[in-house]
Amino acid sequence: MIETCATKPAKNGTGQTIHLPKGYCFEGREDYIMQDDATDQVMFQSDRPEIKLWNELFELLHSIDAPADFMTERPMNVLPQSHGIFDDNLSPSGKRSS
Repeated sequence: MIETCATKPAKNGTGQTIHLPKGYCFEGREDYIMQDDATDQVMFQSDRPEIKLWNELFELLHSIDAPADFMTERPMNVLPQSHGIFDDNLSPSGKRSS
């Protein structure tokens, strides 16, 4: 369950200072702050968010038992054919079809 506590921001030069209540202290020397555009919610995190997401991805990849050649042959691995955006009526040989 998420616990909610109240705190008051204080002006500090050109920024603000927020006193974190006991139990909300961070271990690291550098912490990260993010703000959700949709909800205006502010979140603090002691690890860089993108590192946490990548670590979770690699942990998942190592936890599954997939063959080494899994998904090596799929349409997304084929380079698209090079042709212009207006070349819809060209045949595969590059000649205009009538």
